[in-house]
Amino acid sequence: MGEKLTRRAALACLGSGALAMGLGSSAFTSVEASRGVAVNIADQDETALLGIADESGSAEITDSDDSTVLFELIDNVGGILEGNLSVTMVRVTQSDGTVVQNPPLTASIDETVGGADQFGVRLRCNSTTDSLGDSYRVRLQFSATADNASIDAERVTTSAFPISCESSDVVVDGKENGNIDTSGSVDVTKNSTQNGDVSANGSVSVGKNGTVNGSIDAGGIVTLTGPGSTTINGDICASSDIVVGKNVRVNGSVRSKNGSVTLEKNARVTGEVVANQSVQDNGSKVPESRISENVSNVSC
Repeated sequence: MGEKLTRRAALACLGSGALAMGLGSSAFTSVEASRGVAVNIADQDETALLGIADESGSAEITDSDDSTVLFELIDNVGGILEGNLSVTMVRVTQSDGTVVQNPPLTASIDETVGGADQFGVRLRCNSTTDSLGDSYRVRLQFSATADNASIDAERVTTSAFPISCESSDVVVDGKENGNIDTSGSVDVTKNSTQNGDVSANGSVSVGKNGTVNGSIDAGGIVTLTGPGSTTINGDICASSDIVVGKNVRVNGSVRSKNGSVTLEKNARVTGEVVANQSVQDNGSKVPESRISENVSNVSC
């Protein structure tokens, strides 16, 4: 069908029982209108009253903070709002056919996916667990309402796709060798050593007497705890605040792209200290000439 069906015309088709022939569609399981007409259709069709496009071929969930789009819903009538759409998870099946009991997953409508009159169906983990770790097919129930019409559909993903809800956070307790690159946070515990760079989308913390022999790049807050011999042998870059604790030594620069920097008593930084917001110096050993605050477009 080349043109969008108006809501009035759609309801007229529903009321006259002409929907199946007039739309020639098959993207929904059943449609009910105020006159009690119901049409049961099995196949998928993006041009139907509620089009359903399967996007599972590129779907993947890699950790507990990740999500993926499984379907795209297309409102071919014009008038279905996000609040009139709902999705319920029916079943999750492992690639070998085993049904997953109590899967730690949630499905929801995402209006930011696609253009006008389009909605995404997004799947995400609702808890951190190692109970998943294979490829799965997901069956969902969709419901939509527009004026006096209601649409219900049930679909299973065409593709089995990988799902893992394990935590992406990393804890270094003791000595670890090699670079760390994670979508979560990193915690180098007290008296521990990380021999390699640390890159995290979340926060990075280094405990008392901890050592990082490499640079730190964080999407969240960086906290270097003192007093003690806490040492960072590399540059520090963070999207948020940075706290360099008492007696902590940084053999490199410290840069906060969107936050502030706090330098506690006797903290030492061999490079520049640059912050998008303020730099609070509480008696550090860093010369004032190497401190810059309220800098726009801080780069690392």
